[in-house]
Amino acid sequence: MTSQYAIISDVHQNPLNLNRIIREVKDLGLDGLIINGDVGNTPEVITFSLIQAVNSELPVYVQPGSHETINGYELAIKKVSSEYSNLINVLDQLKIETSDHHLVFLPGSDWTAGGEYLIKPDLPTGDYFPQGSLSRYQGLLSKVHVENMNDLTQRVTDPGKTIIFCHVPPKFDNPINCVDMAYFCQKGDEVMPGIAVESMIKQRFGNLPNDVIVRIAAANGLLLKKENRGNEFLKQVFYKLGVTKAVSGHFHESVHRANDQLSNPVPPGTLVSELFYNASHADAGLFGVLTVNGELVSYQNITV
Repeated sequence: MTSQYAIISDVHQNPLNLNRIIREVKDLGLDGLIINGDVGNTPEVITFSLIQAVNSELPVYVQPGSHETINGYELAIKKVSSEYSNLINVLDQLKIETSDHHLVFLPGSDWTAGGEYLIKPDLPTGDYFPQGSLSRYQGLLSKVHVENMNDLTQRVTDPGKTIIFCHVPPKFDNPINCVDMAYFCQKGDEVMPGIAVESMIKQRFGNLPNDVIVRIAAANGLLLKKENRGNEFLKQVFYKLGVTKAVSGHFHESVHRANDQLSNPVPPGTLVSELFYNASHADAGLFGVLTVNGELVSYQNITV
């Protein structure tokens, strides 16, 4: 039996794009829609985005990423789910089993941009105030929801049938091919998007070659890098459990990339047993479709 899911994530800055994306999704005859984090920064934006999604008339599975606050996310989920029965908050249902495949969810992110859903290997799942070691991750946030990555050992009961959905990918070794390549700027312990720094330099000095931009940034104490920034512990958990299929987002620079466990690229439309797929940057009108055929999967990149 073949099943197909639309995958949308990273729509926290331009939610109006969802109108066009959902129109496209409705024409594809799919079995479900999965929102894989970064659906919005405020209750109003999250609510707007979720309403667009449920208007697809598909089952909509949604989880937070790196931007959602607990209060904002819960308020939006409560409002939309009270009016639309096809919205599924995966915080309440972390595993969906069908006859031939399992959808397993790991909500949150290992790095947050004001969000309050955190994945960590060394703290038990639950809600925490920022005390001790947790405070260095969350600063002055009043509360965070922690998901322990080790809990995947309880959810993954058949690795061959399992597809894990997490906003953050595991770490890989090749920035040229892989889903976790990030273009960022580092200044001391501070990290910021590389594209933002590059844009500021171009605004001031014009459209310069890349090597000149790098030198200008370095002269101002800003180190521009492109490297794999996936989660190393998540990689270890996947290997231990035998998980070979996962869908992520988060790194906008790597959207519509797919690779296998050895960092080799996987072409679209090819049924494979190993697939790590960065499916969507919906702010840019990019989303993906995952096809599941037993223990094999393939993907399709779509731009609207």
